[in-house]
Amino acid sequence: MASDRFNEILRFLGTRFAEERDRVSNAVAAVIAELRAEQKTIVLDLSERVAAVRDGMPGAQGERGEQGEKGDPGPPGKDGNDGAPGKDGADGKEGPPGDNGKRGENGKRGERGETGEPGLQGDPGPQGETGPTGPQGERGEQGEKGDPGPPGKDGDDGAPGKDGADGKEGPPGDKGERGERGERGEKGKRGDQGLQGEMGPRGLRGETGPPGPRGEKGERGEKGTFEPPSEWIDGSIFHSGQLVHCEGSTFCARRDTARRPPHDDWSPVALKGKDAHAGEARGLYDPKAGYLKLDRVAFDGSEWIARRDDPGPLPGDDWMLAVKAGSRGKPGERGPPGAKGDPGIGVNGGTCDGFTLRLTLDDGRAVIVDLAPAFDRYHQERGA
Repeated sequence: MASDRFNEILRFLGTRFAEERDRVSNAVAAVIAELRAEQKTIVLDLSERVAAVRDGMPGAQGERGEQGEKGDPGPPGKDGNDGAPGKDGADGKEGPPGDNGKRGENGKRGERGETGEPGLQGDPGPQGETGPTGPQGERGEQGEKGDPGPPGKDGDDGAPGKDGADGKEGPPGDKGERGERGERGEKGKRGDQGLQGEMGPRGLRGETGPPGPRGEKGERGEKGTFEPPSEWIDGSIFHSGQLVHCEGSTFCARRDTARRPPHDDWSPVALKGKDAHAGEARGLYDPKAGYLKLDRVAFDGSEWIARRDDPGPLPGDDWMLAVKAGSRGKPGERGPPGAKGDPGIGVNGGTCDGFTLRLTLDDGRAVIVDLAPAFDRYHQERGA
C-alpha cells in the first residue's frame, strides 16, 4: 500500500513536470516564431529601401517594343545569390502566351501604375508546416478511489547477504587486586669480625712477579635472599638499598630519602614499559584511512591483516589474507509469513500552486513538497 501511494505521488509529480516542460517549450516556440516573422518584415523593408536608393525614383513607362524573333538559347548562367524575398503582389489576369522576341533596350523606369484588377484564383498552395503545439489543457477532476486490488503473491526469498564485518574488540578488563605480601624470611647470623692488626711500615714496591697457580674452587656459598620492593607511600622514609615500586616502575634508593622517584636519590631498576599494539578490528577497508601493524579490515568479503604501519592500498604486499571469503551457501528454508501490518495512510488529494505541491492525507495531515529544486535541476541538465 505504501509503495502504491508513493508511486501515485511520483506519477502526479511526473505529470506536473511534463506540463511545466510543455508550457516552457510552447512559450519558447512562440517567441522564436515572433522573432522570425519580425526578422522577415525587417528584411523586406530594408530590401525596398536599398532598391529605392540604388535605382532612384521610378521614371515614366516606355512604349512597348515590337515582338522580336525567338533567339537561340544562350548558355546557362551561373547561379546568382539569393535575393531578399519581396512582398507578394496582386495576381494579374492571365494573358495569352506570346513569342519570345529580342530583348529591347531597358527603358526608363516608369511611374508605378494603378493596381490592376484581381486575377483568377490560383491553385491551392502546398500544405504549410505544422504549427507549434498548443498549451496543455487543464487537469481533469480526480476520479474516485478504486477498490483495493487482491494481495500479490509472496516473492521468492532473496539471496543471503554477505557476512558482516567483525565487531570492534571490547575494552580490557579491570586490573585485579594486588595479592597479600608474603612474610619476610629470617636473616642469617653474621660471623664475628676479627681484630684488626697494627699497620706496618710501607715497604718499597717490588717487581711484579709471575702469576701464581690457579687456586682451588671454593665452596658454594649460601643461597641469597631477595627482599620484594615496597609500595611507595608519600611521606615515608626509605633507606639506602631499599627497593620501591612507584607508578609501574621499580627503583633502588641510593641513600636514605623521602623524595618521590624518579629523583637523583633513586636508581631505576625496571622502568614501566609501553603497551604493545595488538592490532584493532577497523571494520570495512577505507583507502583514505591510516592503519597500523596488525590492524584487521574487511575487504571484498575477506579479512586482511596489515603487515606493517601504513601498509598502503589493498590488496598489496603489505597486507596478509587472514580469512578468505567463503562460497555462497544454499538458500535457507522459506520463513513463515509475517503478521498483517497496520493500515497505511493514503492520499486523498492534492493541489499545486506554482512550484508548491500540497498533498492531503487520510488522517487530515497535509504534506507540502517544494518542486522548484526538481525543475531547476531539469533545466540545468537540459541546458548542459
